Amino acid sequence: MYKVHPDVKEMLHLSEKTTEELKKQYNLLVSELKIARNAYEFERASDVKTEMVYIIEELKNRKELKTAR
Repeated sequence: MYKVHPDVKEMLHLSEKTTEELKKQYNLLVSELKIARNAYEFERASDVKTEMVYIIEELKNRKELKTAR
C-alpha cells in the first residue's frame, strides 16, 4: 500500500510483537495523535500516523496468513 524503505518498518520490530501488543500500541498512538494535532505538532502527527499505518498493515498480513491456512 505505502512504499517505504524496509529498514524503517524493521526499526519498529512489528513482526516480533504479539497481536495484543500491536493493538495496545495502536490505541496508545491514537491518543498520542490527538495530542499532537491539538498542539499543532504536524511532523509528530505525521510520524504517528505512519506508524499506525504500519501496524494496520502488519495486522492485516497476519489475518490474511491465518485465513490462508
